[in-house]
Amino acid sequence: MPQAIGIFITRIFGGNILVQIYAARITNLIVYILFTYFAIKKIPFKKFAIFMITFLPITIQEAASLSPDALTNAICIFFVAYILELMYSKEKISRKDMICLGVTSVIVSLVKIIYLPLCALVFLIPNEKFNSKNEKINSKKMKYIVLITIFMLSVVLNLGWLKYANSHYRQAYEGANPKEQIAFVLQDPYRYLTTCFRDVHLRLDYYVQGLLGNDLSHLDIDMSRIMQLPLFILVIFSFICDENENIKPNWKIKAYFGIIILAVIALLYTSEYISWNTVGNFWVNGVQPRYYIPLLLMLAVVCHMNSLKLEKKLNYKYIYMLTIAINIHAIISMLNLYMK
Repeated sequence: MPQAIGIFITRIFGGNILVQIYAARITNLIVYILFTYFAIKKIPFKKFAIFMITFLPITIQEAASLSPDALTNAICIFFVAYILELMYSKEKISRKDMICLGVTSVIVSLVKIIYLPLCALVFLIPNEKFNSKNEKINSKKMKYIVLITIFMLSVVLNLGWLKYANSHYRQAYEGANPKEQIAFVLQDPYRYLTTCFRDVHLRLDYYVQGLLGNDLSHLDIDMSRIMQLPLFILVIFSFICDENENIKPNWKIKAYFGIIILAVIALLYTSEYISWNTVGNFWVNGVQPRYYIPLLLMLAVVCHMNSLKLEKKLNYKYIYMLTIAINIHAIISMLNLYMK
């Protein structure tokens, strides 16, 4: 949608294809900035974590491209941030909040089927946040009426869109056969699970480095390891620490977030294994580090250490300067390749 709006506007004024492409990229970036801005504004803690996630070179690259991943990343980050605001900041959920929650949940369910489990985060919102004008319906019943409606709507629209999209499906990889691959997975699930665990174990370093600046552009540009190291340290620091000491998610909430993360990863590997691999392949080809970006904010909640307190307020000025310098290095790395 954002890219289509940019193309539509430039077509009205007679812009050529190059102008249309850049207009689509700019519109994509504007929408990404708006969603991430409101995510940082709304989230009651982990603001620094959102900043680090959205300032990763791979994230900015997707945001300023024609890729639909820009909206996918932004809407998923906003959705998690909005859920956390409703859990910890809002005293009562208004009708406006319910509408916003429903619309956002539906968009999350439609951007990619693998991120559908994120919609289940709505059930983390406490019962007492819901008001009912009907005396026969208490806050708990009101909660489940609203949230089950939102969740089921998201699921139904997701499945409906999937069915429609499959009618226009074209084979992603010439050697793949989705129907036979599904039959193979169901026939030998143990081998499939072993394949997935082996892939994660042996390629974990690849996924981490890919999030920090490897395989930029057309998967052919790598940032310097010297620049990746401070970025890695800042990301880890933002995940485990926070200046808001009043919010301490308990182990149940962390476990719930962890289950959602695992569910998304399971769907990611299954979809890629079916679409991009030959039947019975011993590797799961097609999984790229950028697919993990929508999960990073949830991972930050899981990694948050409640017992760790910051004695002094952080001086963000130097952190901002460092992250900007790292992204300038990423841009220079790209220019060096294209100017050869």
